[in-house]
Amino acid sequence: MLDRIDIEGLKGVGKVELQFDASSRARVLFGVNGVGKTKSLEAIYGVLLFTNEELLRVKGERLANLEKCVPASNVLIDDAQYLLDKPSQQVVEVRSVASQAVRHSRPLVYIGAGGRSSVGRQPTSIAALGNFEERRSQHFDVLLQECESGSLRSAGMDADIRVWFIQRAQSVNPFQVEKDNLRNEIESVLKLLHRIDQRVHAERLQIDGSQRVYLSVEGRMVELGELSSGFASVVKLFQAIISGYAGFSNSKDLQNQPGVVLIDEIESHLHVGWQVSIVRHLKALFPNTQFFISTHSPLVLTQLEQGEAYLLERDAEDGVVRSSVIDSPNMKAFADVLEETFGVDLNALKRDALVSEDQSATKRALLDLIRQRSDRQGGEQA
Repeated sequence: MLDRIDIEGLKGVGKVELQFDASSRARVLFGVNGVGKTKSLEAIYGVLLFTNEELLRVKGERLANLEKCVPASNVLIDDAQYLLDKPSQQVVEVRSVASQAVRHSRPLVYIGAGGRSSVGRQPTSIAALGNFEERRSQHFDVLLQECESGSLRSAGMDADIRVWFIQRAQSVNPFQVEKDNLRNEIESVLKLLHRIDQRVHAERLQIDGSQRVYLSVEGRMVELGELSSGFASVVKLFQAIISGYAGFSNSKDLQNQPGVVLIDEIESHLHVGWQVSIVRHLKALFPNTQFFISTHSPLVLTQLEQGEAYLLERDAEDGVVRSSVIDSPNMKAFADVLEETFGVDLNALKRDALVSEDQSATKRALLDLIRQRSDRQGGEQA
């Protein structure tokens, strides 16, 4: 599913043809700036959002700006047409944005590259969380507002993460209606963090009277605002997926929900150790999720298995951007991956650097000789 995607009229890019290995749950896009990695993710997300059964049932009559909803004129997925000919009016009902002949029921999450390391300011007040129907309606409103903003740069990352933890912690009490007890959402995020970094306690979270939220890291309680940018980005990444799935489903087993997650620039703020393992961890932690990911990092590439890495390149003859599989990047040396995928020859760079150093040493020696000769001539004249 979602194995062949053809996008026409992609904003700022043109036509894009993507072909993926059907057996791979992770599809990671590489390529030079401007080739269409991010815009392709946005177009895929847009058509999947506006063909989601739950969103259409709850928000189908809401009005939306058609031009800003999907940055493409047409999208075909597995030969099914997801966009119709544009109607004469610019503002249409949500149910009319995409083809009514195509529907799916999977939860959907888009995570933009912006704002990933920020945990926000200290909250001054905490609003009531509401029941599932209210939470879902609010979540869908946020998704539609993000689309209509014309940019998904910070999509999924604008939520106040402290408020998110506090609201769910407040729902954990013996008097709470079971379906609105959201302990499982907090526990899911903590367990995910523990799986990727065992320094984080899998069950311990504290909130003080000033609404500060603490995680247990190496036995020490650390407030969210004190986390490094890399650590904060991982917390927000997992929180965004769990929160996004919870906006579509009230399941108590969100990690195992079948869904689709799209992540732009996954390497943002991650240190080297996490860059080389993040995709592998995501696949293990969300075993029924399909991932579409963009990155500029060769370190991310080196962890990927056959059928997971794709290079986007524009055809010089017809101008179409097409994907090509990068063969077994996890079996190759880092230098080979750089050269084959990004055209960067590490060995040549090292040779050039050595030549430059040799030339600098020669220049210094010549300058020393000239200086010495000048000193001798000055002494003789004296």
